[in-house]
Amino acid sequence: MSGIRDILETSVEGVLGRGVTPALLRDAEQGQWPAELWSAVEDAGLTHAAIHEESGGAGATWSEIFALVRSAGRHGPPIPLVETVVGGWLLSVAGLPSVLGPVAIAAAPDIEWESGGFSANLSGVAWGAACEHLVVLAGRVSPRVVLFARSDFTAVGAANIAGEPRDDLRLSDAQPTATGDWPHDPDALLMTGAMVRSAQIAGAIERVLEQATQYANERVQFGRPIGQFQAVQQTLAQLATQALLASAAAEHAFNTADARLSPFAVATAKICTSELAGLAASAAHAVFGAIGITHEHSLHFTTRRLWSWRAEFGGQSFWSERLGRQACAGGSTGLWPAVTHGDFSTTVTA
Repeated sequence: MSGIRDILETSVEGVLGRGVTPALLRDAEQGQWPAELWSAVEDAGLTHAAIHEESGGAGATWSEIFALVRSAGRHGPPIPLVETVVGGWLLSVAGLPSVLGPVAIAAAPDIEWESGGFSANLSGVAWGAACEHLVVLAGRVSPRVVLFARSDFTAVGAANIAGEPRDDLRLSDAQPTATGDWPHDPDALLMTGAMVRSAQIAGAIERVLEQATQYANERVQFGRPIGQFQAVQQTLAQLATQALLASAAAEHAFNTADARLSPFAVATAKICTSELAGLAASAAHAVFGAIGITHEHSLHFTTRRLWSWRAEFGGQSFWSERLGRQACAGGSTGLWPAVTHGDFSTTVTA
């Protein structure tokens, strides 16, 4: 493990471990912005982890940032930490200066923007209304990173089933604060979003495993802890396996992204973790029984995020279709080398 990765993981675990409580999560679902938690995250430098050093960031690689994103998934902070990290990376790669405050991110592949005002309707933007800046990756033929201030767009509030804001934003002839050419895949934001959600899912599965194991050792039934019953032990063993598999799949995508975002690695990570999200949530609720579905218990804060995150930035069926298209394009001789080497030689846009 690298030094930067160690620092990031220690920092994020310290800040979120202390700051994210059931009470804070409940208040956030009622619309209260956790200003103290955001300040702690920003003061620790976590939001600038992916920004190049020459732009004032940590210059961390994706393999190093994996630890930060997985920890964010484990704790589920009600702030756009992960989105701000990705937004900072987009700005940095496009040669634009970094910004302070929470950042929302959105893709507009159908809008080829060159100059003048920018108009778009963006659906389901994470924390859109709460953010001070919006970073849009627009266009497919000539992709550009476009930065807007909060005053440039209006927002209609909405939320996913975890109670996290997923707002609908409207820009009408908005003037960007800054713009820059995007030199890489125009689908980079879609792939990066899927990759970070995969790591968040992996962290959330680790969290429900911890909760289920602790509960099984404490809950006594028929004179002994339920963790001593074979059926519960089998469920916990399956949950542990799911946690390891999700983490391995997500981490592989992050490691691959140090060289370039791999459609194969991202697709397999999102497919794998999306399926495991449902299985792990079911296993955890099976261990807890009736108490696990009550609002008073904290388990639902994690399982509702698992159910939500598996559908964001493309769900299991979306990425399965993309992977299938890549396999077909690679022909009969391309599939096995792709499996053994972790990528297809031919990239296909769905």
